[in-house]
Amino acid sequence: MEDGSRMENGYFGTIKWSDIALITSWAIWNDRNTEFHEGVRRNPQQTVEFIRAFILEFQRCQEAVIPVVQIGHKEKLDEAVHKSLFST
Repeated sequence: MEDGSRMENGYFGTIKWSDIALITSWAIWNDRNTEFHEGVRRNPQQTVEFIRAFILEFQRCQEAVIPVVQIGHKEKLDEAVHKSLFST
């Protein structure tokens, strides 16, 4: 941990605390709106699992694209996007 803002490979993977806070706030807000407007209430454990899945997918997409963008080659970016979309 360089600056203390990232978690080591924990429950949410390796991510900034600020990202966890923002995604958690968004998920709770979304759950509240869904309950208010649609009458559907999500179990808190389901919300935590949703947040975790969202963060892990976000990280997977970043890992596939960011190194390629830093290289600056459009062909490599296209290849990384294709792999992230069509990999199993």
